[in-house]
Amino acid sequence: MYVRQRWRRGQSPFPPFITQSIMDSLADEFVVHDDDVFVVTYPRSGTTWTEQVVHLILNQSEQGELLLTDTAP
Repeated sequence: MYVRQRWRRGQSPFPPFITQSIMDSLADEFVVHDDDVFVVTYPRSGTTWTEQVVHLILNQSEQGELLLTDTAP
């Protein structure tokens, strides 16, 4: 069953439990590093596959013994 979400801040969907105070604290406290990579996809559009491709690119195609859940939380 599809659950309707509220639309806030432009056209980005946020679930009801994300309050303005949470958004403000994220904006004030979130630290971005120079080597951070953000993977942004639409729901149900191959997010896990995209994360795996990004992991392989960043590690020069070396898969190793790591699970995807350990490399892309």
